[in-house]
Amino acid sequence: MIDPLQSVGVVLPTRDLDDDFFEHCRQSQGWLGRTGAQSIVCRPRPDLPSTFGVGKNQIPVLACAGSIYEAWNRGVAEMTTPYIYFSTVGDLIEDSDLLALVDTARRWDAQVVVACPRHVGDPQSSRRAVSRHWPHQQAMRFIRLREARLLSATEKRLLPLLFFEGAMLGSSASNLYQTSCLRTRPFPREYGNEGDVAWFFLHGAGVKVVFEPQNRGSYRHHGPGQTPGPRRLKNARFLRLWRHCQPDPEQAGLWGSLFRRQSAAYAAQVNLERNRKRTGPGPRVRSWGYRILRQWHRGKALALGRRLLGQSPRP
Repeated sequence: MIDPLQSVGVVLPTRDLDDDFFEHCRQSQGWLGRTGAQSIVCRPRPDLPSTFGVGKNQIPVLACAGSIYEAWNRGVAEMTTPYIYFSTVGDLIEDSDLLALVDTARRWDAQVVVACPRHVGDPQSSRRAVSRHWPHQQAMRFIRLREARLLSATEKRLLPLLFFEGAMLGSSASNLYQTSCLRTRPFPREYGNEGDVAWFFLHGAGVKVVFEPQNRGSYRHHGPGQTPGPRRLKNARFLRLWRHCQPDPEQAGLWGSLFRRQSAAYAAQVNLERNRKRTGPGPRVRSWGYRILRQWHRGKALALGRRLLGQSPRP
């Protein structure tokens, strides 16, 4: 019997072949050798080796000087397996979880399977392991997801609009992608570290996406000195991305209202963040005003979203 993991190609993106990467590979070697192909993508350097040993395997090392998602696209280009899994440093998965992702992808003929990670702390810092309310997890609760299923066309257009503060893809170390899907729809490089956020806006409505509410793999919350600041698209670029979520023309009025409410909520959030840098009673009062305005428009947007999904006013 052929091992289902033979259908998976693994891309291991990393900045350097350092101790953290070596430890990540050591902890992953149990299932890594069972997969159909592996590829390491690393920043170029004069002494970069052509292969890297993981257990009994010698994995090819590719150089890429671009952004994080250019490195991911570089790895995708080398894969010929039906599916791709991104194994990012510090984010671990068990073979049982990866097998479950493959089973879900096959059962639903999905191009993307999005699952929830287990949240763990950074062992090298005092940062606690916290369960964060990530946008795609909020989205799963909003659509009342209880088990894995394909998202409807309306859901794929609506959820990025309602939960815009991060990626609908969550952590890709808990996801599985169809190789042909990423070959024809690569991660956009012009959005920098928000390439995964932009990807769902640009391509989500046109692919078969399964949301899996079960925990698959883990996500490590890095120490304050290792992780970048809040990932948020600039206002103009963000609004341009919204235009890619083409609404149903029969419900254009509802979609238009939703767009205006979310735009107003987003503007209030931007003003709130700017106002936090100021001191004195005036800015404090304005901050409260921006919070109230944000929540009011946000509540109206969520109500419109429920109408578009045909839900009752409250779960």
